[in-house]
Order: sequence, then structure tokens, then C-alpha cells
Amino acid sequence: MSMSIKERILLTIAVAFSGGGSDNVFLTGLNKSIRHRDILLWMPPGYSRKNFYAMIGNLRRAGLLRRIKINENLAVQLAPKGLSELVSRYGHTGLEGGKWDGRWRLVLGRLGGKLAGRFGLGCLLRGAYISPFPFSDSLIQILEDEKMADKFRFFSEAIEKFPDPRGLAVSAWKLNEINSRYAALNRRFQMGLGQQIKEKKLAALRNVRSDFINIAKDDPWLPADLLPADWAFFEARRELNKYMSII
Repeated sequence: MSMSIKERILLTIAVAFSGGGSDNVFLTGLNKSIRHRDILLWMPPGYSRKNFYAMIGNLRRAGLLRRIKINENLAVQLAPKGLSELVSRYGHTGLEGGKWDGRWRLVLGRLGGKLAGRFGLGCLLRGAYISPFPFSDSLIQILEDEKMADKFRFFSEAIEKFPDPRGLAVSAWKLNEINSRYAALNRRFQMGLGQQIKEKKLAALRNVRSDFINIAKDDPWLPADLLPADWAFFEARRELNKYMSII
């Protein structure tokens, strides 16, 4: 799934910065104020400053961002409407910052991978999908549609107890694959830092930064207690933000 500049800006604000909190805690973008110049560093190589600031203005006027100042520097926060757009586009329900209540929501039926991905569902097995979060109104509307009602059974409030919730999440969302991509990114980052020629170093690190957002697009953003113990996202973000502070 390709990513527009608008979506890249929104997702960068949501996930690329710790927001002053612990490096090992995901913090929803609604709580973070990010300077324009820091967001610009995450844009694709060659993307013009003029176009970037024009897009920031468009997103503010559309109500997706709100402008503030940090020590006289222009900054933005992700507005609720912007967060809702990310959730709608990529199924990142976890970006809303909710904690897992220990309950699984279950859908039975041939939902299909594309629709399941849109709503952030994990595939338990063929024809069975789960979510640690309450179903969105838009998903419930689809499942309750007259044309679909005979194809699905869904349990939006049922407490579905499965053994080993973390192992279940790893399997249902293929978290090992995503974690491997984050870990590989960390290795590439260290190799980039080792470049002796400044231009080559900056080019390598720009590519790493861009790929971090591409991985984040595929990340289901599950609650921390469902993630593998060695989840590499936090190290990747921490190292990339160190790099941000020295350029």
C-alpha cells in the first residue's frame, strides 16, 4: 500500500517521536508537539521544503493538525481528526493509545485479508479474526449490513480467553516478521553511521528513516503486553532520534 506525503506526515507525528516520555512506551501522537523542522527530516529525499510547508498548512486548514509554538519555533500536534484518518486508512486502532483490557473480540467468517487489515484485525485461523480493541463503528456497520449479516458472526463484547495471549498475537499479526524488519533497520542504521564520507552517511540514514515509517505503516500497534519481549521498534526509534539531534 503506497503512502502519500499527507499520510507520511501524520504517521511520522504519531510514531516517530517519544514525546518526552519513556523510550520504551508508545505515546499517541495526540500528546506530542513536534517542530516543523523535525518532521521535515522524515520526508523522502529531495522533497522540497516549500511543498512540505504548503502541505502542513493544508493539513491544518483541513483540521488534521493544530499549530502551536515551542520556544518561538513553529510546531504541530496531531488533531483527533488526523488520528481518526490514520486509523481509518491503515487500521491502526492502537494508535489511539488504548490499553488492552484482557478481552478478545472475535469475527467468524470469510472477511478477507484486505478488509481485516483495514480494521487492524489479526488472523487467528482461516475464517476467524481477532482484535484486542473494541470494534470500530464502521466495522460493526459492515458486519451488520443486510448483505453481509448471513456471512459473519461477531462477538464485540465477548470475553474470549485464549492461552498465551502474547504468543497468540505474534501468530495472528505475524509480529516476528515485523520485528525482524525493525531489527534489520537497526543494523542498517549502525552501518550508516560507520560511513566515513558525510554525504554517503546522510544518504544511508535518510533511507533508514524513510523505511522506518514504511514499517510503521504495517505495524498493527498492539498493546505493550501483547508484543514480543524483544520488540525492536523502541530501539529503532531511539537510535533514529539520536541521529535527528546531530544533523
